[in-house]
Amino acid sequence: MPVITLPEANDLAGMIEAISREANRAGVEFISISQEGLSRKGQYVEMRLKLELRARYRPFYNFVRQLGYKHRLFMIQSLRYETNAALYPSGVGIMRAKAYLRRK
Repeated sequence: MPVITLPEANDLAGMIEAISREANRAGVEFISISQEGLSRKGQYVEMRLKLELRARYRPFYNFVRQLGYKHRLFMIQSLRYETNAALYPSGVGIMRAKAYLRRK
């Protein structure tokens, strides 16, 4: 898989756009992205996010692995993948993550 290159961590919209673009290339579809909290951590703002994604298992796994290794200011906190007869062979992945953005 290609390396994910994300913009500087001072622009959430740019970060989400880059992640979304890479997800689409990997065959992963975003269902929703929601903010769960916000706090200040020194020169950064810590934003807690919940992302819901739809994909087959292998593309989902590869996307998450790339994301976890290639961007240190986007940290995956928890991850769950579920499927059922209606979704098979795809499933829904629920990811909780923290994004660190530079304060302006």
